[in-house]
Amino acid sequence: MHKSAMQMHARELTGRSEVKPHQCQQCLKSFSSNHQLVQHIRVHTGEKPYKCSYCDRRFKQLSHVQQHTRLHTGENVFINA
Repeated sequence: MHKSAMQMHARELTGRSEVKPHQCQQCLKSFSSNHQLVQHIRVHTGEKPYKCSYCDRRFKQLSHVQQHTRLHTGENVFINA
């Protein structure tokens, strides 16, 4: 079972819903952490603060530039089929 599906299932069993106090002022989507909200806001602003050190591509999330960098280095590159 996928992690989020497991979390939903657990909430159904316990009767508790996740509190999401951090809300986007543009689209009103809510998040459980401020970090998630900051990442989401980049959808609206188009900000891409993370730049690949090998080429000019930029990314909204650090994990995405790290994954992309592996294309240049050949380190642990896996293609989902």
